[in-house]
Amino acid sequence: VRDFPQLLKDTFISDLMDNPYNISTSIHIEPTDTGDAMTFLQRKLTALESQSQERKKKNHRAGTDYIPWELKNAIKENEELLESIQKKNKKIFYVGVYINVSAGSIEQLEDITRTINRICRKHLIICDVLTHQQEIGMASVLPLANNKAGIKRILLTDSTAILMPFSAQSLMHPGGFFYGYNQVTGAMTVFNRKSLKNPNGFVLGIPGSGKSLSEKLEIIDVLELTNDDVIIVDPEREFLPLCEKYNGESIVISAGAKTRLNVMDVSKDYADDDDPIQLKAEFILSICQTIKGSLTASEKTIIDRCVKLSYRKFIENNWNQDYIPDFNDFFEHVKAQPEKEAKDIALAIELYTTGSLNVFSGKSNVSLSNRLTVFDTKDLGKNLKKLGILITLDTIWNRICQNRDEGKFTWIVTDEFYLLFDDTDGEESYSANYYYELYKRARKWGGIPTGITQNIEDLLQSRKARTMLSNSQFLLLFDQAPSDRQEIQKLLNLSDTQMSYVTNAEQGSGLLISGKYVIPLERKYPDNNIIYKIITTKVGETGQA
Repeated sequence: VRDFPQLLKDTFISDLMDNPYNISTSIHIEPTDTGDAMTFLQRKLTALESQSQERKKKNHRAGTDYIPWELKNAIKENEELLESIQKKNKKIFYVGVYINVSAGSIEQLEDITRTINRICRKHLIICDVLTHQQEIGMASVLPLANNKAGIKRILLTDSTAILMPFSAQSLMHPGGFFYGYNQVTGAMTVFNRKSLKNPNGFVLGIPGSGKSLSEKLEIIDVLELTNDDVIIVDPEREFLPLCEKYNGESIVISAGAKTRLNVMDVSKDYADDDDPIQLKAEFILSICQTIKGSLTASEKTIIDRCVKLSYRKFIENNWNQDYIPDFNDFFEHVKAQPEKEAKDIALAIELYTTGSLNVFSGKSNVSLSNRLTVFDTKDLGKNLKKLGILITLDTIWNRICQNRDEGKFTWIVTDEFYLLFDDTDGEESYSANYYYELYKRARKWGGIPTGITQNIEDLLQSRKARTMLSNSQFLLLFDQAPSDRQEIQKLLNLSDTQMSYVTNAEQGSGLLISGKYVIPLERKYPDNNIIYKIITTKVGETGQA
Protein backbone atom coordinates (compact mmCIF):
# COMPACT_ATOMS: atom_id res chain seq x y z
CA VAL A 1 0.00 0.00 0.00
CA ARG A 2 1.63 3.26 -1.14
CA ASP A 3 -0.79 5.81 0.30
CA PHE A 4 -3.81 6.04 2.64
CA PRO A 5 -6.69 8.53 2.70
CA GLN A 6 -7.11 10.99 5.53
CA LEU A 7 -10.07 8.98 6.85
CA LEU A 8 -9.98 5.20 6.65
CA LYS A 9 -13.05 2.94 7.01
CA ASP A 10 -12.97 -0.13 9.21
CA THR A 11 -14.29 -2.34 6.40
CA PHE A 12 -11.09 -2.16 4.33
CA ILE A 13 -9.46 -5.33 5.71
CA SER A 14 -12.71 -7.31 5.74
CA ASP A 15 -13.47 -6.30 2.12
CA LEU A 16 -9.96 -7.35 1.18
CA MET A 17 -10.06 -10.74 2.87
CA ASP A 18 -13.64 -11.61 1.92
CA ASN A 19 -12.62 -13.05 -1.45
CA PRO A 20 -12.23 -16.63 -2.72
CA TYR A 21 -8.51 -16.13 -3.42
CA ASN A 22 -5.25 -16.99 -1.69
CA ILE A 23 -4.57 -13.66 0.01
CA SER A 24 -2.22 -12.92 2.92
CA THR A 25 -2.05 -9.47 4.46
CA SER A 26 0.73 -8.29 6.76
CA ILE A 27 0.53 -5.03 8.70
CA HIS A 28 3.71 -3.54 10.19
CA ILE A 29 3.10 -0.92 12.87
CA GLU A 30 6.01 1.01 14.35
CA PRO A 31 5.27 3.47 17.18
CA THR A 32 7.23 6.72 17.25
CA ASP A 33 8.33 9.05 20.02
CA THR A 34 5.93 12.01 20.18
CA GLY A 35 8.78 14.53 20.35
CA ASP A 36 10.55 13.01 17.35
CA ALA A 37 7.25 12.95 15.43
CA MET A 38 6.61 16.62 16.20
CA THR A 39 10.13 17.58 15.05
CA PHE A 40 9.75 15.56 11.85
CA LEU A 41 6.35 17.05 11.02
CA GLN A 42 7.49 20.61 11.75
CA ARG A 43 10.49 20.19 9.46
CA LYS A 44 8.29 18.67 6.78
CA LEU A 45 5.75 21.49 7.12
CA THR A 46 8.54 24.08 6.87
CA ALA A 47 9.82 22.43 3.69
CA LEU A 48 6.31 22.29 2.19
CA GLU A 49 5.62 25.95 3.03
CA SER A 50 8.96 26.92 1.46
CA GLN A 51 7.88 25.13 -1.70
CA SER A 52 4.58 27.02 -1.55
CA GLN A 53 6.40 30.37 -1.19
CA GLU A 54 8.67 29.55 -4.13
CA ARG A 55 5.63 28.64 -6.20
CA LYS A 56 3.93 31.93 -5.27
CA LYS A 57 7.02 33.93 -6.35
CA LYS A 58 7.08 32.14 -9.70
CA ASN A 59 3.34 32.65 -10.07
CA HIS A 60 3.74 36.40 -9.32
CA ARG A 61 6.33 36.78 -12.08
CA ALA A 62 4.16 34.73 -14.45
CA GLY A 63 1.01 36.65 -13.51
CA THR A 64 -0.89 33.63 -12.06
CA ASP A 65 -1.90 32.33 -8.59
CA TYR A 66 -1.92 28.60 -9.34
CA ILE A 67 -0.72 26.30 -6.51
CA PRO A 68 -0.70 22.54 -7.21
CA TRP A 69 -3.46 20.67 -5.36
CA GLU A 70 -1.01 18.04 -4.12
CA LEU A 71 1.09 20.72 -2.40
CA LYS A 72 -1.89 22.44 -0.78
CA ASN A 73 -3.27 19.09 0.42
CA ALA A 74 0.13 18.04 1.83
CA ILE A 75 0.38 21.30 3.84
CA LYS A 76 -3.19 20.87 5.13
CA GLU A 77 -2.58 17.25 6.18
CA ASN A 78 0.63 18.16 8.04
CA GLU A 79 -1.11 20.98 9.87
CA GLU A 80 -3.93 18.63 10.90
CA LEU A 81 -1.41 16.02 12.05
CA LEU A 82 0.37 18.57 14.22
CA GLU A 83 -2.92 19.77 15.69
CA SER A 84 -4.01 16.20 16.46
CA ILE A 85 -0.78 15.50 18.34
CA GLN A 86 -0.75 18.81 20.23
CA LYS A 87 -4.44 19.24 21.09
CA LYS A 88 -6.06 15.79 20.80
CA ASN A 89 -3.34 13.70 22.45
CA LYS A 90 -3.05 11.37 19.47
CA LYS A 91 0.11 9.47 18.59
CA ILE A 92 1.85 8.82 15.29
CA PHE A 93 2.73 5.43 13.86
CA TYR A 94 4.73 4.35 10.83
CA VAL A 95 2.56 1.78 9.07
CA GLY A 96 3.44 -0.59 6.24
CA VAL A 97 0.80 -2.83 4.64
CA TYR A 98 1.69 -5.66 2.23
CA ILE A 99 -0.78 -7.86 0.37
CA ASN A 100 0.51 -11.16 -0.97
CA VAL A 101 -1.48 -13.08 -3.60
CA SER A 102 -0.81 -16.40 -5.29
CA ALA A 103 -2.46 -18.16 -8.22
CA GLY A 104 -1.99 -21.02 -10.65
CA SER A 105 -1.40 -18.85 -13.72
CA ILE A 106 -0.29 -15.36 -14.74
CA GLU A 107 -3.79 -14.61 -16.06
CA GLN A 108 -5.43 -15.52 -12.75
CA LEU A 109 -2.78 -13.55 -10.86
CA GLU A 110 -3.53 -10.45 -12.91
CA ASP A 111 -7.26 -10.94 -12.36
CA ILE A 112 -6.75 -11.08 -8.56
CA THR A 113 -4.51 -8.00 -8.73
CA ARG A 114 -7.22 -6.05 -10.55
CA THR A 115 -9.76 -7.10 -7.91
CA ILE A 116 -7.49 -5.94 -5.09
CA ASN A 117 -6.80 -2.61 -6.83
CA ARG A 118 -10.56 -2.10 -7.26
CA ILE A 119 -11.16 -2.72 -3.54
CA CYS A 120 -8.34 -0.34 -2.62
CA ARG A 121 -9.65 2.41 -4.92
CA LYS A 122 -13.07 2.02 -3.31
CA HIS A 123 -11.43 2.96 0.01
CA LEU A 124 -9.27 5.70 -1.63
CA ILE A 125 -6.14 3.63 -0.99
CA ILE A 126 -3.32 3.60 -3.55
CA CYS A 127 -1.63 0.23 -4.16
CA ASP A 128 1.43 -0.62 -6.25
CA VAL A 129 2.89 -3.92 -7.40
CA LEU A 130 6.41 -4.60 -6.12
CA THR A 131 7.77 -5.25 -9.59
CA HIS A 132 11.12 -7.09 -9.47
CA GLN A 133 10.88 -6.96 -5.65
CA GLN A 134 8.70 -10.00 -5.07
CA GLU A 135 11.25 -11.69 -2.85
CA ILE A 136 11.55 -8.84 -0.34
CA GLY A 137 7.79 -8.39 -0.60
CA MET A 138 7.26 -12.03 0.38
CA ALA A 139 9.76 -11.62 3.24
CA SER A 140 7.80 -8.57 4.45
CA VAL A 141 4.54 -10.56 4.48
CA LEU A 142 5.93 -13.41 6.58
CA PRO A 143 4.92 -13.15 10.29
CA LEU A 144 8.45 -12.23 11.38
CA ALA A 145 7.86 -8.51 12.10
CA ASN A 146 10.49 -7.64 9.50
CA ASN A 147 9.57 -4.87 7.05
CA LYS A 148 12.16 -5.81 4.42
CA ALA A 149 10.75 -3.53 1.73
CA GLY A 150 10.85 -0.60 4.12
CA ILE A 151 7.69 1.00 2.75
CA LYS A 152 5.81 2.83 5.48
CA ARG A 153 3.46 5.76 5.83
CA ILE A 154 2.49 8.02 8.74
CA LEU A 155 -0.88 7.32 10.37
CA LEU A 156 -2.54 8.65 13.52
CA THR A 157 -3.88 6.46 16.34
CA ASP A 158 -7.45 6.15 15.01
CA SER A 159 -6.46 5.26 11.44
CA THR A 160 -3.91 2.74 12.74
CA ALA A 161 -6.52 1.15 14.98
CA ILE A 162 -8.86 0.78 11.99
CA LEU A 163 -6.29 -1.55 10.43
CA MET A 164 -6.49 -3.87 13.44
CA PRO A 165 -9.84 -5.69 13.18
CA PHE A 166 -8.32 -8.88 14.52
CA SER A 167 -9.54 -8.44 18.08
CA ALA A 168 -11.16 -11.60 19.41
CA GLN A 169 -12.34 -12.15 22.97
CA SER A 170 -11.38 -15.31 24.77
CA LEU A 171 -12.13 -16.76 28.21
CA MET A 172 -9.94 -19.10 30.25
CA HIS A 173 -11.08 -18.94 33.87
CA PRO A 174 -9.26 -20.94 36.56
CA GLY A 175 -11.52 -23.67 37.90
CA GLY A 176 -14.03 -23.16 35.07
CA PHE A 177 -15.95 -25.57 32.82
CA PHE A 178 -15.45 -26.12 29.10
CA TYR A 179 -18.35 -24.63 27.11
CA GLY A 180 -17.05 -24.95 23.55
CA TYR A 181 -14.57 -23.59 21.03
CA ASN A 182 -14.43 -19.95 20.00
CA GLN A 183 -15.72 -19.87 16.41
CA VAL A 184 -13.38 -16.99 15.54
CA THR A 185 -10.09 -18.10 17.11
CA GLY A 186 -10.65 -21.82 17.64
CA ALA A 187 -9.54 -21.42 21.26
CA MET A 188 -11.25 -23.26 24.12
CA THR A 189 -13.73 -21.28 26.19
CA VAL A 190 -13.39 -22.20 29.85
CA PHE A 191 -15.75 -20.23 32.07
CA ASN A 192 -16.26 -20.14 35.83
CA ARG A 193 -19.70 -18.82 36.79
CA LYS A 194 -18.73 -18.68 40.46
CA SER A 195 -16.25 -15.91 39.62
CA LEU A 196 -19.12 -13.60 38.60
CA LYS A 197 -20.77 -11.09 40.92
CA ASN A 198 -24.07 -12.57 39.79
CA PRO A 199 -23.78 -16.18 38.45
CA ASN A 200 -27.48 -16.42 37.52
CA GLY A 201 -28.03 -17.46 33.92
CA PHE A 202 -30.25 -18.56 31.06
CA VAL A 203 -29.93 -21.01 28.17
CA LEU A 204 -32.13 -19.95 25.25
CA GLY A 205 -32.81 -21.50 21.85
CA ILE A 206 -35.33 -23.19 19.58
CA PRO A 207 -35.95 -26.97 19.86
CA GLY A 208 -33.00 -28.93 18.50
CA SER A 209 -30.52 -26.05 18.84
CA GLY A 210 -28.46 -27.82 21.52
CA LYS A 211 -29.53 -25.98 24.67
CA SER A 212 -30.51 -29.08 26.68
CA LEU A 213 -27.37 -30.96 25.69
CA SER A 214 -25.20 -28.01 26.68
CA GLU A 215 -26.88 -27.65 30.08
CA LYS A 216 -26.59 -31.37 30.80
CA LEU A 217 -22.86 -31.22 30.06
CA GLU A 218 -22.59 -28.32 32.52
CA ILE A 219 -24.43 -30.40 35.15
CA ILE A 220 -22.02 -33.30 34.56
CA ASP A 221 -19.07 -30.95 35.05
CA VAL A 222 -20.58 -29.73 38.34
CA LEU A 223 -21.03 -33.32 39.56
CA GLU A 224 -17.62 -34.52 38.37
CA LEU A 225 -15.43 -31.52 39.17
CA THR A 226 -16.96 -29.93 42.29
CA ASN A 227 -18.68 -30.81 45.56
CA ASP A 228 -21.70 -28.65 44.72
CA ASP A 229 -25.30 -29.90 44.71
CA VAL A 230 -27.57 -29.82 41.67
CA ILE A 231 -31.37 -29.49 41.75
CA ILE A 232 -33.40 -29.79 38.54
CA VAL A 233 -37.04 -28.90 37.87
CA ASP A 234 -37.94 -31.24 35.01
CA PRO A 235 -41.41 -30.80 33.44
CA GLU A 236 -40.64 -33.10 30.47
CA ARG A 237 -38.91 -36.03 32.28
CA GLU A 238 -35.88 -35.27 30.14
CA PHE A 239 -33.25 -35.52 32.89
CA LEU A 240 -34.20 -39.01 34.17
CA PRO A 241 -31.36 -40.90 32.35
CA LEU A 242 -28.83 -38.39 33.73
CA CYS A 243 -30.32 -38.75 37.22
CA GLU A 244 -30.08 -42.55 37.08
CA LYS A 245 -26.52 -42.46 35.75
CA TYR A 246 -25.35 -40.38 38.70
CA ASN A 247 -27.52 -42.18 41.31
CA GLY A 248 -29.57 -39.06 41.90
CA GLU A 249 -32.95 -38.74 43.59
CA SER A 250 -35.90 -38.47 41.21
CA ILE A 251 -38.96 -37.03 42.96
CA VAL A 252 -42.14 -37.53 40.94
CA ILE A 253 -44.80 -34.98 41.87
CA SER A 254 -48.35 -35.86 40.82
CA ALA A 255 -51.73 -36.56 42.33
CA GLY A 256 -51.27 -40.34 42.09
CA ALA A 257 -47.64 -40.48 43.25
CA LYS A 258 -46.63 -41.82 46.64
CA THR A 259 -44.24 -38.91 46.99
CA ARG A 260 -44.91 -36.49 49.82
CA LEU A 261 -43.43 -33.01 50.16
CA ASN A 262 -44.19 -31.25 53.42
CA VAL A 263 -45.50 -27.73 52.77
CA MET A 264 -44.59 -26.78 56.35
CA ASP A 265 -40.91 -27.80 56.21
CA VAL A 266 -38.73 -25.06 57.71
CA SER A 267 -35.44 -24.63 59.53
CA LYS A 268 -33.60 -21.83 61.29
CA ASP A 269 -31.67 -21.28 58.05
CA TYR A 270 -34.88 -20.44 56.14
CA ALA A 271 -34.34 -16.71 56.72
CA ASP A 272 -31.32 -14.51 57.24
CA ASP A 273 -32.04 -11.78 59.78
CA ASP A 274 -35.81 -12.23 59.52
CA ASP A 275 -38.06 -14.53 61.54
CA PRO A 276 -38.28 -17.90 59.66
CA ILE A 277 -41.80 -18.57 60.93
CA GLN A 278 -42.98 -15.17 59.77
CA LEU A 279 -41.58 -15.80 56.28
CA LYS A 280 -43.16 -19.26 56.29
CA ALA A 281 -46.49 -17.70 57.24
CA GLU A 282 -46.25 -15.46 54.16
CA PHE A 283 -45.61 -18.55 52.06
CA ILE A 284 -48.61 -20.40 53.49
CA LEU A 285 -50.70 -17.30 52.75
CA SER A 286 -49.68 -17.50 49.10
CA ILE A 287 -50.47 -21.26 49.10
CA CYS A 288 -53.96 -20.60 50.42
CA GLN A 289 -54.48 -17.73 48.01
CA THR A 290 -53.43 -19.97 45.12
CA ILE A 291 -55.96 -22.55 46.25
CA LYS A 292 -58.82 -20.21 47.14
CA GLY A 293 -58.29 -17.52 44.50
CA SER A 294 -58.43 -14.50 46.83
CA LEU A 295 -58.32 -13.81 50.55
CA THR A 296 -60.00 -11.18 52.69
CA ALA A 297 -58.18 -9.40 55.49
CA SER A 298 -60.00 -11.58 58.04
CA GLU A 299 -59.00 -14.78 56.26
CA LYS A 300 -55.36 -13.68 56.15
CA THR A 301 -55.44 -13.05 59.90
CA ILE A 302 -56.86 -16.51 60.56
CA ILE A 303 -54.23 -18.19 58.37
CA ASP A 304 -51.40 -16.31 60.08
CA ARG A 305 -52.77 -17.31 63.49
CA CYS A 306 -53.04 -20.98 62.51
CA VAL A 307 -49.50 -21.08 61.09
CA LYS A 308 -48.13 -19.88 64.43
CA LEU A 309 -50.28 -22.41 66.30
CA SER A 310 -48.99 -25.18 64.02
CA TYR A 311 -45.35 -24.38 64.79
CA ARG A 312 -45.79 -23.85 68.56
CA LYS A 313 -44.73 -27.37 69.62
CA PHE A 314 -41.88 -27.35 67.05
CA ILE A 315 -40.46 -24.11 68.50
CA GLU A 316 -40.99 -25.21 72.12
CA ASN A 317 -38.86 -28.29 71.37
CA ASN A 318 -35.96 -26.19 70.10
CA TRP A 319 -36.76 -26.68 66.40
CA ASN A 320 -36.51 -30.45 66.65
CA GLN A 321 -37.46 -31.85 63.22
CA ASP A 322 -39.37 -34.67 64.91
CA TYR A 323 -41.98 -32.06 65.86
CA ILE A 324 -42.22 -30.35 62.45
CA PRO A 325 -45.92 -29.82 61.56
CA ASP A 326 -47.47 -30.71 58.22
CA PHE A 327 -50.36 -29.32 56.16
CA ASN A 328 -52.84 -31.61 57.94
CA ASP A 329 -51.89 -30.05 61.26
CA PHE A 330 -52.49 -26.62 59.79
CA PHE A 331 -55.83 -27.84 58.39
CA GLU A 332 -56.93 -29.05 61.84
CA HIS A 333 -56.04 -25.71 63.43
CA VAL A 334 -58.05 -23.86 60.77
CA LYS A 335 -61.08 -26.08 61.40
CA ALA A 336 -60.84 -25.41 65.12
CA GLN A 337 -61.17 -21.63 64.71
CA PRO A 338 -64.57 -20.14 65.63
CA GLU A 339 -64.88 -17.64 62.78
CA LYS A 340 -67.14 -18.37 59.82
CA GLU A 341 -64.28 -17.43 57.47
CA ALA A 342 -62.21 -20.29 58.93
CA LYS A 343 -64.81 -22.78 57.69
CA ASP A 344 -64.48 -21.37 54.16
CA ILE A 345 -60.70 -21.67 54.29
CA ALA A 346 -60.89 -25.23 55.62
CA LEU A 347 -63.35 -26.22 52.91
CA ALA A 348 -61.04 -24.79 50.20
CA ILE A 349 -57.93 -26.63 51.39
CA GLU A 350 -59.66 -29.90 52.28
CA LEU A 351 -59.09 -31.21 48.73
CA TYR A 352 -55.34 -30.79 49.28
CA THR A 353 -55.19 -32.35 52.76
CA THR A 354 -57.67 -35.20 53.18
CA GLY A 355 -58.92 -35.09 49.59
CA SER A 356 -57.57 -36.68 46.41
CA LEU A 357 -54.91 -34.00 45.77
CA ASN A 358 -53.13 -34.61 49.08
CA VAL A 359 -49.60 -34.98 47.69
CA PHE A 360 -48.44 -32.09 49.88
CA SER A 361 -50.39 -32.96 53.01
CA GLY A 362 -48.09 -35.22 55.06
CA LYS A 363 -44.48 -35.33 56.19
CA SER A 364 -41.83 -35.51 53.47
CA ASN A 365 -41.03 -39.13 52.58
CA VAL A 366 -38.25 -38.55 50.03
CA SER A 367 -34.55 -37.92 50.45
CA LEU A 368 -33.63 -34.27 49.94
CA SER A 369 -29.93 -34.74 50.69
CA ASN A 370 -28.73 -36.34 47.42
CA ARG A 371 -26.17 -34.31 45.46
CA LEU A 372 -28.40 -34.58 42.39
CA THR A 373 -32.14 -34.10 42.93
CA VAL A 374 -34.66 -34.02 40.07
CA PHE A 375 -38.22 -32.80 40.65
CA ASP A 376 -40.26 -34.55 37.96
CA THR A 377 -43.36 -32.38 37.38
CA LYS A 378 -44.46 -33.92 34.07
CA ASP A 379 -47.61 -35.52 35.50
CA LEU A 380 -48.59 -32.50 37.55
CA GLY A 381 -52.20 -32.00 36.49
CA LYS A 382 -53.94 -28.71 35.84
CA ASN A 383 -55.40 -28.51 39.35
CA LEU A 384 -52.04 -29.10 40.99
CA LYS A 385 -49.76 -27.26 38.56
CA LYS A 386 -49.51 -23.83 40.20
CA LEU A 387 -49.53 -25.20 43.72
CA GLY A 388 -47.05 -27.96 42.87
CA ILE A 389 -44.49 -25.65 41.30
CA LEU A 390 -44.79 -23.16 44.15
CA ILE A 391 -44.19 -25.86 46.80
CA THR A 392 -41.34 -27.34 44.76
CA LEU A 393 -39.62 -23.94 44.65
CA ASP A 394 -40.05 -23.54 48.41
CA THR A 395 -38.52 -27.00 48.95
CA ILE A 396 -35.59 -25.95 46.78
CA TRP A 397 -35.17 -22.76 48.82
CA ASN A 398 -35.03 -24.87 52.01
CA ARG A 399 -32.22 -26.89 50.43
CA ILE A 400 -30.32 -23.75 49.37
CA CYS A 401 -30.52 -22.42 52.93
CA GLN A 402 -29.23 -25.70 54.42
CA ASN A 403 -26.38 -25.88 51.88
CA ARG A 404 -25.28 -22.34 52.61
CA ASP A 405 -25.03 -23.22 56.28
CA GLU A 406 -22.72 -26.10 55.22
CA GLY A 407 -20.69 -23.86 52.88
CA LYS A 408 -21.91 -25.53 49.68
CA PHE A 409 -23.09 -24.07 46.38
CA THR A 410 -26.43 -25.17 44.92
CA TRP A 411 -27.06 -25.19 41.16
CA ILE A 412 -30.78 -24.85 40.31
CA VAL A 413 -31.75 -25.79 36.75
CA THR A 414 -35.31 -25.06 35.60
CA ASP A 415 -36.29 -26.56 32.25
CA GLU A 416 -39.13 -25.03 30.19
CA PHE A 417 -38.69 -21.92 32.30
CA TYR A 418 -41.53 -20.06 30.56
CA LEU A 419 -44.05 -22.32 32.33
CA LEU A 420 -43.37 -20.42 35.57
CA PHE A 421 -44.62 -17.24 33.94
CA ASP A 422 -47.94 -18.58 32.71
CA ASP A 423 -50.43 -15.74 33.05
CA THR A 424 -53.55 -17.49 31.81
CA ASP A 425 -55.45 -15.98 34.72
CA GLY A 426 -54.52 -12.48 33.67
CA GLU A 427 -51.67 -12.05 36.15
CA GLU A 428 -48.35 -13.68 36.83
CA SER A 429 -48.57 -16.71 39.10
CA TYR A 430 -47.22 -16.92 42.62
CA SER A 431 -44.60 -19.37 41.33
CA ALA A 432 -43.29 -16.64 38.98
CA ASN A 433 -43.12 -14.13 41.83
CA TYR A 434 -41.49 -16.69 44.13
CA TYR A 435 -38.84 -17.61 41.55
CA TYR A 436 -38.19 -13.94 40.90
CA GLU A 437 -37.43 -13.44 44.59
CA LEU A 438 -35.34 -16.62 44.69
CA TYR A 439 -33.43 -15.41 41.63
CA LYS A 440 -32.62 -12.08 43.31
CA ARG A 441 -31.59 -13.61 46.65
CA ALA A 442 -29.76 -16.71 45.35
CA ARG A 443 -26.31 -15.11 44.99
CA LYS A 444 -25.96 -14.30 48.70
CA TRP A 445 -27.04 -17.84 49.61
CA GLY A 446 -24.72 -19.75 47.26
CA GLY A 447 -27.45 -20.49 44.72
CA ILE A 448 -26.71 -20.58 40.98
CA PRO A 449 -30.06 -20.64 39.11
CA THR A 450 -30.29 -21.41 35.39
CA GLY A 451 -33.44 -21.13 33.28
CA ILE A 452 -33.80 -23.13 30.05
CA THR A 453 -36.51 -22.17 27.59
CA GLN A 454 -37.50 -22.27 23.94
CA ASN A 455 -40.58 -20.04 24.16
CA ILE A 456 -38.65 -16.81 24.47
CA GLU A 457 -41.42 -14.69 22.98
CA ASP A 458 -43.79 -15.72 25.79
CA LEU A 459 -41.06 -15.14 28.36
CA LEU A 460 -40.27 -11.63 27.13
CA GLN A 461 -43.87 -10.56 27.69
CA SER A 462 -43.26 -10.79 31.44
CA ARG A 463 -41.68 -7.71 33.00
CA LYS A 464 -40.04 -9.81 35.72
CA ALA A 465 -38.63 -12.30 33.20
CA ARG A 466 -37.20 -9.48 31.08
CA THR A 467 -35.56 -8.01 34.17
CA MET A 468 -34.06 -11.38 35.04
CA LEU A 469 -32.72 -11.82 31.51
CA SER A 470 -31.17 -8.37 31.28
CA ASN A 471 -29.56 -8.71 34.74
CA SER A 472 -28.07 -12.17 34.13
CA GLN A 473 -24.29 -12.30 33.78
CA PHE A 474 -24.33 -15.69 32.08
CA LEU A 475 -26.31 -16.36 28.91
CA LEU A 476 -26.02 -19.13 26.36
CA LEU A 477 -27.88 -18.23 23.17
CA PHE A 478 -28.39 -20.87 20.51
CA ASP A 479 -30.37 -20.69 17.25
CA GLN A 480 -33.23 -18.22 17.72
CA ALA A 481 -36.64 -18.14 16.08
CA PRO A 482 -37.17 -15.21 13.67
CA SER A 483 -39.86 -13.73 15.94
CA ASP A 484 -37.44 -13.66 18.90
CA ARG A 485 -34.29 -12.29 17.25
CA GLN A 486 -35.22 -8.63 17.18
CA GLU A 487 -36.39 -8.62 20.82
CA ILE A 488 -33.29 -10.48 21.99
CA GLN A 489 -31.00 -8.16 20.02
CA LYS A 490 -32.64 -5.06 21.50
CA LEU A 491 -32.74 -6.42 25.05
CA LEU A 492 -29.07 -7.54 25.08
CA ASN A 493 -27.75 -4.75 22.83
CA LEU A 494 -26.17 -7.15 20.30
CA SER A 495 -24.79 -6.12 16.92
CA ASP A 496 -25.96 -7.59 13.61
CA THR A 497 -22.67 -9.49 13.34
CA GLN A 498 -23.16 -11.04 16.78
CA MET A 499 -26.76 -11.96 15.95
CA SER A 500 -25.53 -13.80 12.84
CA TYR A 501 -24.14 -16.50 15.16
CA VAL A 502 -27.66 -17.32 16.43
CA THR A 503 -29.42 -17.00 13.07
CA ASN A 504 -29.95 -20.39 11.38
CA ALA A 505 -27.06 -21.67 13.50
CA GLU A 506 -26.04 -25.33 13.57
CA GLN A 507 -26.79 -27.45 16.63
CA GLY A 508 -24.43 -26.58 19.48
CA SER A 509 -23.38 -23.25 17.94
CA GLY A 510 -24.29 -19.89 19.45
CA LEU A 511 -23.13 -17.12 21.77
CA LEU A 512 -21.87 -17.07 25.34
CA ILE A 513 -22.63 -13.65 26.82
CA SER A 514 -21.20 -12.44 30.11
CA GLY A 515 -20.94 -8.70 30.70
CA LYS A 516 -18.52 -7.26 28.14
CA TYR A 517 -17.76 -10.72 26.73
CA VAL A 518 -19.71 -11.98 23.72
CA ILE A 519 -18.07 -15.21 22.55
CA PRO A 520 -19.27 -17.10 19.45
CA LEU A 521 -19.19 -20.76 20.51
CA GLU A 522 -19.27 -24.09 18.74
CA ARG A 523 -19.55 -27.43 20.50
CA LYS A 524 -20.15 -30.70 18.69
CA TYR A 525 -20.29 -33.53 21.18
CA PRO A 526 -19.31 -36.98 19.81
CA ASP A 527 -22.21 -39.44 19.58
CA ASN A 528 -20.26 -42.68 20.06
CA ASN A 529 -20.03 -42.77 23.86
CA ILE A 530 -22.10 -43.56 26.95
CA ILE A 531 -22.56 -39.95 28.05
CA TYR A 532 -24.12 -38.97 24.72
CA LYS A 533 -26.81 -41.62 25.20
CA ILE A 534 -27.97 -40.05 28.45
CA ILE A 535 -27.86 -36.40 27.34
CA THR A 536 -29.31 -36.50 23.83
CA THR A 537 -33.00 -35.85 23.18
CA LYS A 538 -33.02 -37.03 19.57
CA VAL A 539 -35.58 -39.72 18.83
CA GLY A 540 -33.88 -43.09 18.37
CA GLU A 541 -30.66 -42.01 20.07
CA THR A 542 -31.80 -41.76 23.69
CA GLY A 543 -31.04 -44.53 26.08
CA GLN A 544 -29.76 -45.40 29.49
CA ALA A 545 -26.19 -46.29 30.30
